[in-house]
Amino acid sequence: MYYLGIDFGGTNITAGIVSEEGKLLVKHSTPTINGRPYSDIIDDMAELCRKCIEDSGCALNEIASVGVGLPGSIDREKGLFKYANNIEFSDVNIVKELNERLSLPVYIENDANCAAIGENACGAAFGDKNVIYITLGTGVGAGILIDGKVFDGAFG
Repeated sequence: MYYLGIDFGGTNITAGIVSEEGKLLVKHSTPTINGRPYSDIIDDMAELCRKCIEDSGCALNEIASVGVGLPGSIDREKGLFKYANNIEFSDVNIVKELNERLSLPVYIENDANCAAIGENACGAAFGDKNVIYITLGTGVGAGILIDGKVFDGAFG
């Protein structure tokens, strides 16, 4: 099985496919172009995913799920992208919207938490129980793992 990941940032949207071992098969990116209707931005996300699937040679049924890293507050249970100070929409059900476009299971997480999880799974923090990962991009964020689990803090 393979996994599709999306990094949704204030400047760019990047999507890629990885194997179960964490090997990157393909990656594509497009400008976010903030200020457009959220449906246009989600259309771009879905199009990047389709392009990754096509260029990877994977079949759609070989993709186990889509994970989306979002820059700000999320509600995992409801699938909502709640708020980010550098993205001009809020309270959007990213899970529902992407699932309708791709017909794949979709999961969301804060982007800094995604970075911490990724480093813990196959990067510089491989196997460490406690990790703090600082992100510097269009915004600043931090992902924290305590005993191998994401620490959500006040806005989780």
